[in-house]
Amino acid sequence: MFLNDQETATDLLYYNAISKTVVRLIKDTPDTPITIGVHGDWGAGKSSVLRMTQAELESDGRVLCIWFNGWTFEGFEDAKTVVIETIVDELKRARPGSKKVADAAAKVLKRVDWLKVARKAGGFAFTAMTGIPTADQLKGIYDLVTSVVTNPSDHISREDLTGAAEKIGEYLNEGKEVSEQLPEHIHKFREEFKDLLDAADIDQLVVIVDDLDRCLPKTAIETLEAIRLFL
Repeated sequence: MFLNDQETATDLLYYNAISKTVVRLIKDTPDTPITIGVHGDWGAGKSSVLRMTQAELESDGRVLCIWFNGWTFEGFEDAKTVVIETIVDELKRARPGSKKVADAAAKVLKRVDWLKVARKAGGFAFTAMTGIPTADQLKGIYDLVTSVVTNPSDHISREDLTGAAEKIGEYLNEGKEVSEQLPEHIHKFREEFKDLLDAADIDQLVVIVDDLDRCLPKTAIETLEAIRLFL
């Protein structure tokens, strides 16, 4: 006998009752953020339950359902921002002709870029207290020096070194500014994300996260933190 291990929206394991329960929980709480966990052993059919849930939710034009596979982004530096960027991109794709959605999405993505810098700024704050460069800082310095050393010219010019110093100075100043304003950026992000949902003209946004149990603990935790912090 040959059994396909690919998830399916067709109910082959009599799991329809589970997917309908998930949909009912979502529909019964339209104005309240809710997180639902679907648990089971590997191969038990969790992804199929989620596919059936997605299929039923997508039959409602007022609900936007987004599929996010956590395992696909395993190894990325910051799982939090990957989750948000994926959601914003899917919202844009769902409303391709809407200038309001495009403008609102651009604001949110710019805010995400600020948050990435803020994450780096945390390393600078640590160094200020200890005098010890963090791993992120060392990597940044390594990349910068490597780019100068691998310059195709026969020697390193004064302009090369001046440019490198300017880049480091700008980054340090930017990191300090973002670090000081981080609470304000989080607040603004939530406002702008709400504006994006309003522009998309939907009643509910449902994000399905699959294969979280395949991720390393760090990625799994960061994905859950992103859901808690931003959604």
